[in-house]
Amino acid sequence: MPAASGRHETAMSQARVTLKLLRDSKPLKEYAFDAPDVFIVGRSRECHCPIPDDAYLSLNHFLIEVAPPQCFLRDLGSRNGTYVNGVRCGGRGQGESPKQAAERAERIALKDGDAIFAGNVEIHVSISSPAGPAHAPQPQGEKPLFTLPGYEIVRELGRGSMGVVYLARRTAYRRVVALKILSASESRLSAKQREIFQREVDATKVLQHPNIVAFYGSGCSGDDLFFAMEYCDGGSLSALLNRSGGRLGLEVAKPLMLQVLDGLEYAHSKGIVHRDIKPDNILLSGVGESLAAKISDFGLAKNFMLAGLSGISNPDSGGGTLAYMPKEQLLNFMYTKPVSDVFSVGAAFYAMLTGRFVYDFEALSDPFQAVLEGRVMPIAKRGALLPQGLMDVIDKAVSVEAQMRYPSAGEMKRALTEALG
Repeated sequence: MPAASGRHETAMSQARVTLKLLRDSKPLKEYAFDAPDVFIVGRSRECHCPIPDDAYLSLNHFLIEVAPPQCFLRDLGSRNGTYVNGVRCGGRGQGESPKQAAERAERIALKDGDAIFAGNVEIHVSISSPAGPAHAPQPQGEKPLFTLPGYEIVRELGRGSMGVVYLARRTAYRRVVALKILSASESRLSAKQREIFQREVDATKVLQHPNIVAFYGSGCSGDDLFFAMEYCDGGSLSALLNRSGGRLGLEVAKPLMLQVLDGLEYAHSKGIVHRDIKPDNILLSGVGESLAAKISDFGLAKNFMLAGLSGISNPDSGGGTLAYMPKEQLLNFMYTKPVSDVFSVGAAFYAMLTGRFVYDFEALSDPFQAVLEGRVMPIAKRGALLPQGLMDVIDKAVSVEAQMRYPSAGEMKRALTEALG
């Protein structure tokens, strides 16, 4: 398994998270993170910290999500639980399945000096930041009041892990836009991280394609970061699927699939990888025969990671990002390549055509294990009546091993075009 950049010796940056591993109270290894990363501990040899001979550990016992100076822990439905400073955090209760335990596990914020215990393993957490100690996150349910010069906020469109989206008007041009606002106070961005965020977001302006949501600009106001983008009146593909009983007929799905691949091929040609293709991030414009698919937040997953914001926040039991994520991205998401986007877009098409996820989450108690073991279900087993050529294309796109997939969105588009005639 390749090592991610956060798991080796690097020069001291503005913020760093260090995990010191001890076994039977004896120091074994130290892992330093100065960039966002994910760290899984368990008996499985595919974990970032594999300890196969500890009988008290589960295969995938717990996960640590790092976004320096932030650090979060989540138990993965382990048999014996995970302890932080002596307090049990997750693990199975009496008569509870691993899946149920994983679903109810809370995401625990770690702080400097915390000690994690699982099986015979002990991990000490050290967090350093020139900006000073991390502050507690804002209480859930509180909605800050944003005032942004140059924009009239009309109404809220939706909320997600990356912020709040509003329907807004640009006062200078009376242009209707979708305005996404992120509270920097929750992510504690430093001045350097703000600079990286702004520079990288500005770079996405080169993505000018009819099947990519247009990017209009970005800025900051006080503690908040924001960016303006094209407003798509048709909502998301996810919302369309919900209105359509969970899946689309081929006559509707075909043009949308080809349009998404058009946009993805163009972005890959510019050297930009999305990292989070899923129905929520495919927006729609127009109606009927003029319905057009547009990929949203293109490249922003990369930009958030560069700015110190994580891309694996709050994974759930099979919905959201995890259901569309290839195995290699969970293991090493800092180095996601175009072939990983191919898996995600194939998984999105799979869900659009079948109403089911590509992973067999039902067969395993731990959803993370389903991804790590590559429990991909052939699309023919989902019961949808589809042309054999189309099913062959989808199955190849969602191959567990990256080298077995189409190497690019363009290759997949050409195969899909040929399969659909």
